[in-house]
Amino acid sequence: MVCQSVTCYTDPGFAATAMGALAASGLLVFARGIPIPWRILLWGAALGLLAGAKGTGAPFAAVLAFSVAVVVLVQGRDQWKRWLLRLGLAGCIALTVGGYWYIRNAIFTGNPIHPIELKFGEKVLFPGYNRVDFVEANLPAWLAAYPRPLRMPISWLQLDAPIQGYDPVGGLGFVWLFGCLPAILLLVILLPRRRSDPHFLRFLFFGALAVLLLASQTSPWWSRFTMWLLALGLPSLAWVLQIGGTAGKRWLRPGALLLLAAASGLAIWESNRT
Repeated sequence: MVCQSVTCYTDPGFAATAMGALAASGLLVFARGIPIPWRILLWGAALGLLAGAKGTGAPFAAVLAFSVAVVVLVQGRDQWKRWLLRLGLAGCIALTVGGYWYIRNAIFTGNPIHPIELKFGEKVLFPGYNRVDFVEANLPAWLAAYPRPLRMPISWLQLDAPIQGYDPVGGLGFVWLFGCLPAILLLVILLPRRRSDPHFLRFLFFGALAVLLLASQTSPWWSRFTMWLLALGLPSLAWVLQIGGTAGKRWLRPGALLLLAAASGLAIWESNRT
């Protein structure tokens, strides 16, 4: 994120709020040792920061709020009325922290997400410009030739783009491509064998949230919009290193240490390039 900040304007800051909201969501669901009121306060404030940091944060906050609400209501179905009140309180906190511009826009323009158009199906609820068309107009012709599902991973291979100027394609860095992404794929492969490990439930939780956020993200091929994926990638890399470092086979331990040293050196080298 620090490397990307040279050319990505507010997007590193927005990515930081998305990472914080993901972390707060995990604490709300899994951190039973923290009192519930503190978890609710943290989660609501994190959602508010996410929604208020940038206009694209509104759909992200909505996706996280709905998904996490379903999970906690299923977990606490014996006390679902109490959890509804807690979730309502979190919503009020989020609105207090991040709702200023939405309320102001609604009062002065009639559109809470002004100047963006809001549609439900084909019906325009609030007029404005179509953000999807606006952003997709930046799609390079060579990248548009590839099928839509391939554009994002192909853009990850353009590793020099983000540090050379305003470029609509560019990767998430060498550590993501050669460390985080392989770690995520390895954990997916190991999942059937380690289903009893409580950490894998958390991995599934964050992985599902990441998929939902990607589905709501327009133009995911533009890496400035997906830096928050490091919130899944870096913990996955750390966990793989921990698994390797504590494995019964001795030859895996020095391999994990070498991989950690390589990833750290790669991150330092990449940071010094900007």
